[in-house]
Amino acid sequence: MSGSDERCSGWEIDTCRNAAATPLLKPIELATGQRLSSLSVASNLIAFTGSGGSKVGNVEEVDADDGSWIPTVGGINQVSADGRWLGIFRPFSSSLYMYELPSLKLATKLKARANISDFVFSPDGNEVAVSSRKGVEFWSTNKWTRTRVLKNFTGVVFSPVDSTFWLRRDLRTAGLYRASTRENLLELPTGILPLALSGDGRQLAVSVNFQYLQVWDLKEVHNQLGKLGLDWN
Repeated sequence: MSGSDERCSGWEIDTCRNAAATPLLKPIELATGQRLSSLSVASNLIAFTGSGGSKVGNVEEVDADDGSWIPTVGGINQVSADGRWLGIFRPFSSSLYMYELPSLKLATKLKARANISDFVFSPDGNEVAVSSRKGVEFWSTNKWTRTRVLKNFTGVVFSPVDSTFWLRRDLRTAGLYRASTRENLLELPTGILPLALSGDGRQLAVSVNFQYLQVWDLKEVHNQLGKLGLDWN
C-alpha cells in the first residue's frame, strides 16, 4: 500500500482468474480527506500519516476519513509488527521519530549518520534498522542505543530466522548474509533487490530492475539450487 496527496492506494491479487493464469494485481483505493504522506501495514494494523498527524487502527475497521488523528511529524511512516512502535522520518532528514502505540506519544528521536533513505523494524520489534548513504544502523528499541553499523550496505530486509538477513549494497546488488559474520550466503542476480519477506520466511518479494515485482518461493529456490550444488545452509 502507498499514499500521497489525499489518496491511499493499494493492490490485491485478483482471485477471479484461472489458477494457472499469470497473477494480476487489482488496485484498491481509500480516501483520507486530507493530504496523506504515508501509510504502512503490519500484521492487523494500518498506520496513516498526513497533514493532520497520524492515526493507527485495525486494518479491518479503521476509517482514514474520520477525525481521530493525533499530532505527529509528517513524513514516511512504518509500524512495527508487534504493534508497539510507529516510526516517522521526514524526507531529506536524518531524524527518525519513534512513537509509542497506541497512544502515539513521542518516545524518542534517533539521529542517523546521514539523511535517511529507509528504515525497518525487526520481526520481534526489538530492533529498528535505519538506512542511509553511510550504511545501515541498528538501534535497540528497548534502550534506544545504537548497537551496530554496517558501513558498506544501503538497506536490509530482516529474516524471521535471526541468523540471516538480506542486505542491499547499492541500487543494483544484494544478497543473503549471515547476521553474525556478514558472510555472503547467496548473491542475487544484478538488478534484483529484496523488498519484503513473509512472516514464515517462505516467500520473498523482489524488485526486478525497478520495473517488475516478483514473489519467490524460497523452498523451491533451495530445491533448485540444491540440484546445482549451490544451496546455502
